[in-house]
Amino acid sequence: MTRTVGHPARIVRVMSYWSKIAALEFVVDGYELERLSDGAPGSDRVTVHMRLLGADAVGLGEDIWPFAEEQDALLAAGPALPLAGQWTMADFCAHLATLEQWSEPPSWAAGRDYRNWAYESAALDLALRQNVTSLPDLLAIEPRPVRFVNSLGLGPRPGAVARPAVSPRRPQRRRAGTVQRPRPRRRAAAQPARPAARRRRLSLGGLSLQSRPAFRPPAAVRGARPERRAPRPA
Repeated sequence: MTRTVGHPARIVRVMSYWSKIAALEFVVDGYELERLSDGAPGSDRVTVHMRLLGADAVGLGEDIWPFAEEQDALLAAGPALPLAGQWTMADFCAHLATLEQWSEPPSWAAGRDYRNWAYESAALDLALRQNVTSLPDLLAIEPRPVRFVNSLGLGPRPGAVARPAVSPRRPQRRRAGTVQRPRPRRRAAAQPARPAARRRRLSLGGLSLQSRPAFRPPAAVRGARPERRAPRPA
């Protein structure tokens, strides 16, 4: 349940959170699996609810693996994992990592993480309910409103295709996983340095004077000869 990737200060904060979660004690009497479907015509989107039962409480987790045939295989196997017992969250996660949760390897390797997280989520939910607390109270943090939307199952046939833009009616929301970064400022193209004009300094009666540079005509005119004017009549 922990990761050690990111800024050092964030890693320390996450590890301090995990130390509080890891010590939670709870009891599991058994568990149930429930098939969930969106019910849309022509859609085969299926997820599975994990329900951990213990001490008259229920902890919920959801396996959102997108392949229906592999979810159906899980449902056909039933609640066969040895999860009953008295645990701490740390012991339960370590025990769960030793169990084979797939009858056959998943289509993607990430499927093992998805299913494992579903059981861990159900265990955490159950532990919080049995200890009559919530995650913000346990971690001493203030809950904040959710400011993102994750809507990947849109269209006539739901699929994992992200929307190109958020709805204009809710401009303050953004998609999950996106980070708002400041736009870089455009830098003007470097201009070639202009040669400094030569100026003459004169000294007159103790005063220092600076003369203006002599006028130089453009290069196109520089080589042309001046026109001769006719002499004025006497």
